Amino acid sequence: MLNEKNEITALLNGERINKKYTYRSCYLLAKHFKSLGYDLVKTREEIFSWANKYKIYITDDLNSIIQRAFDDKKDIAEIIEIKINKEDIEEIIKRFDKYNTRLTAFAILCFAKKHANKNGMFYMSKIGLSNWIGIEQANLSNRYIKELIDFSYIEKVSKNDIKHIRIKNKQVSKMLIYKIKVKYNNIGEYIIEDYDIRKEFENIITDYEYYSSMS
Repeated sequence: MLNEKNEITALLNGERINKKYTYRSCYLLAKHFKSLGYDLVKTREEIFSWANKYKIYITDDLNSIIQRAFDDKKDIAEIIEIKINKEDIEEIIKRFDKYNTRLTAFAILCFAKKHANKNGMFYMSKIGLSNWIGIEQANLSNRYIKELIDFSYIEKVSKNDIKHIRIKNKQVSKMLIYKIKVKYNNIGEYIIEDYDIRKEFENIITDYEYYSSMS
């Protein structure tokens, strides 16, 4: 989600795949094959080959996805430097008890540090977030995102404010559009590489709890 190269590698290895919602997976793979110099026809063949290998049925308009990916001028996101500090972790632990809620808060904080504007507003793919942290989309929206809102970690962006974050050619209706309510300065001693966000979260929490018990 932060490091698209790692996400693409996972997809090619049959990981982080949501078989119900294939748009994002196909889009990233199309960008990948484009970066390899493939044309549109070859890219389509490669994506279908990948789908057949992992028994995925693509219901989206694949040609349209490929065209959008080839029109995307941005390079595949690879080099990231997301920093997490002790205060970030303390804020999450103070507000939430459940593992999945803490994980969701952590992932959204990392994403906001990378993508939120000066007002703390950001858009995020529902499907991308679900695939990224390994929580089923319905539970993510109905339970964990709701808890983050109820306890003022994030807030929904009103329809009147959506115009301030609308990005050209983005399918805003399929995005989560929120404002983060806690500090999200990109500073701290922990570096997130986004090779496995769940594992990175667990390592930081374990490290934090260890040193807290020593103090």
